Amino acid sequence: MTRIPIILLVSASLLASGCGARDFGDLPEDPKERALLCTRAGVMLIGATPSNDKERFDRVSAKGRELANANGFYSLFPGSNEDPGKALGTEAAIQSAVGSHWATTINTCFKAYGIEEEPVPELPRESYERTVVCAAAIAYDNLGGREMDAESRIIYDPQAGYLLHKAAILAGGADKLTTANDDATTRLGQVMTAGTARAWAAECRKNDPKIDKATGALPTDDAAALTICDDVLSFAEEGGLAKGAKGSAPATRYAAAYRTVHARFSARPAPASEAIEAAIKAVAESGRLDQIGDQCIARFGN
Repeated sequence: MTRIPIILLVSASLLASGCGARDFGDLPEDPKERALLCTRAGVMLIGATPSNDKERFDRVSAKGRELANANGFYSLFPGSNEDPGKALGTEAAIQSAVGSHWATTINTCFKAYGIEEEPVPELPRESYERTVVCAAAIAYDNLGGREMDAESRIIYDPQAGYLLHKAAILAGGADKLTTANDDATTRLGQVMTAGTARAWAAECRKNDPKIDKATGALPTDDAAALTICDDVLSFAEEGGLAKGAKGSAPATRYAAAYRTVHARFSARPAPASEAIEAAIKAVAESGRLDQIGDQCIARFGN
C-alpha cells in the first residue's frame, strides 16, 4: 500500500480560495464531501510520489496543499490544520475511499480549482501484460472499498479469473495459469500505487465485452464440460478478493456445486493434458467465471 504522509497537507493558511463558477464534473456537489474526496486524492498523490525524487515530491506536495486550501478543507473541517488525519481518516480509510481511482480523481479536482493536472499512466500495449494488468485493475476496483483478504488471489474474482485464463493462453497454454495469476498479483501493487484501477477497468471492459458477459456454451460432451466446470467452480467458490467473500451466498452456492461437480469429475479417468488445455481455452474464449459457473449448475446441479 502507498505510504500516506498526511502531515504534508498542513497549510500555512486557513483561508479557502473563492470558488466562483467552477466545473466540478463528477465530483460531489456537497462542498464538504468534495473537499474530503479531493484532499484524500491529494494525499494519495503525495504518498505515491517517491520522496527521493525531491523536485517532483516537493511540487506535488505544494499542489496538494494548494488544493486543500482551494477546496476549503481547512475551514470545512475545523481543527484539520493541526490534525489533518482527524478529518481524512486512517491510511486504510483513505485507501478504501479513493485508492482505485485517485489518479483520475485528483486531475478532476485540479481542473476544477485551476491547478495543473498530473500525467496519468496508460495501460500497457503488449497483449499479455495488458491482460494481467486488466485482471489486477478489475479485481481491485471490484472490491468497491471493501477490505481485501490477504489470502485472496486475483483469479478468485470472476471477471479477473476469465482474463487470467485468457492470459494463460497468450503465454503459451494451460500450464501458465498459475504464472498469470502470480503476475497479476504482482501488478496489483502497481495498480494500487498508480490509482488507476477504475479508469483502467473501464477501458478493459470497453475493449473486451466478455469481461462482463460470458458468451460460450458448455460442450455437449460431459467429460469436456466437467473439466471446464471443475476448473471454473474451484475459483468461483472463493467469492472474490474481499474479506468474508467466501461466506457470501453466491460463493456458498458455487462451493456446493463444486463438490458435486468435483465428485463426478474425480470418478472419471483423469483427463489428458489436451483436455485440460481445451478446457482453459474454452474459458478464455467464453468470459466471466460466475456466468460459466451458472451454466455448470444448470447442467450438473448443486
